[in-house]
Amino acid sequence: MKAIFFFVLCIQMLALTQLASMCIWASALIIAGVSPDWFSAIRLSASSYATLGNFTPILPGGWHLVPAFIAFSGLFSFAWASSSTISMVSALNNYLDTSKNSILQSNL
Repeated sequence: MKAIFFFVLCIQMLALTQLASMCIWASALIIAGVSPDWFSAIRLSASSYATLGNFTPILPGGWHLVPAFIAFSGLFSFAWASSSTISMVSALNNYLDTSKNSILQSNL
């Protein structure tokens, strides 16, 4: 039960890391003066994080490639999270199989 709880906790941490990354991008957009307010900044970063959002009209001149950079970093982050999840699932399955086999052998 502890292993499954730890697995769920790790998945939640990966999801929160993705959300934190979007907030960091939104903060950078506000600090750079690219976005006028927090709502627009978070909307731009969230829509561009996994796909290339269509918010270029609200961007000032010279900043139209920012959504592409956000999308590029988001794709790498999702790839990292996916590979980490697959690795954790494999480790959890190995642990559960080993635990199950040791319980079966102790009962014999």
